[in-house]
Amino acid sequence: MVTYKEVAQKTVEREMEVIGKELAMRVAKETDNLDIDDEGNISRLGENKKDIIDKLVAGYQDITGDIAVSIIARAIKDIGGDELDLPERLENRM
Repeated sequence: MVTYKEVAQKTVEREMEVIGKELAMRVAKETDNLDIDDEGNISRLGENKKDIIDKLVAGYQDITGDIAVSIIARAIKDIGGDELDLPERLENRM
């Protein structure tokens, strides 16, 4: 089964492809309770993983709009992440 950490990792990786590494990393590093190294590897998600993922996706949505949510939702579904209890903004795009 896919973990929330893998979902967060896929989210960052997908956005690196879309908006570039520098901007994608800045959003991830600004997300509370998410630790990520300079290479883009997530080392820790805090306690409320669903909320952290929601804040991460919201950060990308602020930059590129609703298309970011659709692209991220598709990437998460491709790895089987749709089996998790995901934030509503993602669930609505699955």
